[in-house]
Amino acid sequence: MAQSLPNALASVLWALAMGVCALGCDADSDGRIAADQVDVGDAEIAREVIEEVASPAAALEQVVSVAGEARGARDDLFCDLSGDDLVWVQLWLDLSVTGATADTDCTTCPYCAGCRFDFMYRRLPAGRAELLHSSSYAQAGPQVGNGVATWVGEGGETYMRDLARGETKVVPSPAWVSAAPVVHGNNLWWWGYDNAVGSYSFSAYDRTSGLVESGPATYVNDPSAYTSAPLAGLARRQPFTVSDDGIWYTRWDGTPALVLWRFGGTPEVVFDATDRIHLRALPQSDGGIVTLGYESNACEASTCGLGFTAYAGDQGHIDGSGESLAADAVPSRYVAPVADGDRIVWVDHRDGPYAIYGVGPTGDERRLTSDAAEIGAVSTIAASNGRVVWADRRSGRWRIMARAW
Repeated sequence: MAQSLPNALASVLWALAMGVCALGCDADSDGRIAADQVDVGDAEIAREVIEEVASPAAALEQVVSVAGEARGARDDLFCDLSGDDLVWVQLWLDLSVTGATADTDCTTCPYCAGCRFDFMYRRLPAGRAELLHSSSYAQAGPQVGNGVATWVGEGGETYMRDLARGETKVVPSPAWVSAAPVVHGNNLWWWGYDNAVGSYSFSAYDRTSGLVESGPATYVNDPSAYTSAPLAGLARRQPFTVSDDGIWYTRWDGTPALVLWRFGGTPEVVFDATDRIHLRALPQSDGGIVTLGYESNACEASTCGLGFTAYAGDQGHIDGSGESLAADAVPSRYVAPVADGDRIVWVDHRDGPYAIYGVGPTGDERRLTSDAAEIGAVSTIAASNGRVVWADRRSGRWRIMARAW
């Protein structure tokens, strides 16, 4: 008797196991993934693994987004990752909607009739896809952290889902929120226009008490806001970084400065940004930070001298004498870099087409995507526990890919 499709695919995948493994595998000291067991998932995801791992150079990369209602005819975008929790947006065309036509491309016209945004969740490496929310409009991709997923609905409502309990609730946000809140500890954090105070400010939602509190009122430099492309606009994330020390952001009120707001305290200017505009701050475990920024006098038209600068920590303070990190980096301004421990990951275009690079604390730059990868301005990236995920279009449709360091 012939094998069933899932079993037949599993047999083929087992033959590929020396090059592809479930993302629960351990990485060897040279960075290659040890062969272990292939995560078949279901017939469709298995088929994608076979088709999209097109060369030995791409064998460390694996499709991790699983189809929902749209099955194959969808684009998986705007991923975020925390531990084994993966969230993303599944964009697809629902032809049952009045006005929808078969020739509509939702990636170029995401708000055309019939285009749907499904907010998805999957527990890696073997979990099934779970629908968190479905909408005909989206403002930004979802975020995940501490077992909680957040997203912004089509009416501007902010949602929070406890992934273990499967409980979803609307967060009573008093502010206009342009991107999903950041989860840190017991709080959800966002920056936006607060109607109660009549200005832009930070806000926090306490998951235990259900209370919302406003923080400092300030205008923050939001580098991800500078795009007119509707789909790229969904790649926006909150324009600050939360660490155990507090919230790091670039104040943008005529006198730009890199600021640390220690929770409950007064915002502290770490150093002014007269000579260097800091677009992103990525705190390090040793108390220092790495910033993505550019020299203010190095910009001509849309081209800036972007680069990473590492600043050492000194007894709770930052040494202002930064040193270049990732000297060969040509980072994208519009795709936010991410930190995974003391490693920084970003979208880079030194090679012509976009690629994903990473660097450790010693400046050891390393390309993380193969020549088979196709990455663009909508390729949000995320990294957690030595695993990197991104949106990739090598197969003609966007899929969330992953690999280990």
